[in-house]
Amino acid sequence: MKNLPKLQQLTDAVYAAELAKVADFNRQEQHLRQRLVELKAPVTPDGISPFALAGADLKWQSWIAESRRALNIELSRVLAAKERARAGLFTALGKQQAVKKLIENQSLKRRNHTS
Repeated sequence: MKNLPKLQQLTDAVYAAELAKVADFNRQEQHLRQRLVELKAPVTPDGISPFALAGADLKWQSWIAESRRALNIELSRVLAAKERARAGLFTALGKQQAVKKLIENQSLKRRNHTS
């Protein structure tokens, strides 16, 4: 099979592209999780929110709840897309390994025939 090196290049490129997709979803996930952490309301040393002291606590809590809801929906979307991308990554990895094995077998056959 003369085309195995080209096939290996192709499977390597597909694997790299799938890996990049998963890495992008990982970055998105980390960003969303960090934003969720940042939504925790600050508190004063006596445990009272500065917003409660200013009389804006109910509006603040409502805004936080809505923001959390929106971020959790987006996080769910990203996690679902990440799982689909991981499935593509595993498929690409399997194809890449299969082509490597074919190349190894072809190389062994050549060595055995020349010996």
